[in-house]
Amino acid sequence: MSSLIHPEVPLLIIRWAVGKTRQTLLCMIAFVIPNLIGTIVLICVAPGPSNKGGLIFAFYMMQCFQAVSALQVMRSLLLITSVTLVSS
Repeated sequence: MSSLIHPEVPLLIIRWAVGKTRQTLLCMIAFVIPNLIGTIVLICVAPGPSNKGGLIFAFYMMQCFQAVSALQVMRSLLLITSVTLVSS
């Protein structure tokens, strides 16, 4: 099953934001907020014909902004690699 939202787009946006501000942690926190909002909307709003569009938007918002975890993993791997290279 293919996704309608490409994970590269938010990852590129967060990489740009981190490069521009030099604040990795603050950018990651800012990118977690839409994910939390989407989760709260999906939990609290009862599905119905009048709010299908809002629920699908909340779902896509959750899926789109999960690129933060990819950035976290990437930075962890880079840190492990640099520590390994320095200690060798």
